[in-house]
Amino acid sequence: MPSFFHGPVEVWSKYDFAIHSPEATLIFDWKTGKVSPDSEEDVRDQLHTYAKYAMMEWGANPDTLKLYAVWLAVGAEE
Repeated sequence: MPSFFHGPVEVWSKYDFAIHSPEATLIFDWKTGKVSPDSEEDVRDQLHTYAKYAMMEWGANPDTLKLYAVWLAVGAEE
């Protein structure tokens, strides 16, 4: 599993799908369940961790780095 060090702390970064080239870096995270403010905040934090990995390990340019949360299925109605 990909990881990087943030100071003395090892951070594990298991993205679902990524495309990296000199022109751009795209990172996708597949999601299921209900879309809510909490789930959107969680995925935002998760994608920012992946972005940090891409910048540190791949030399991704922050100006051409794009992050996507993709909800594949929404949880059952309650």
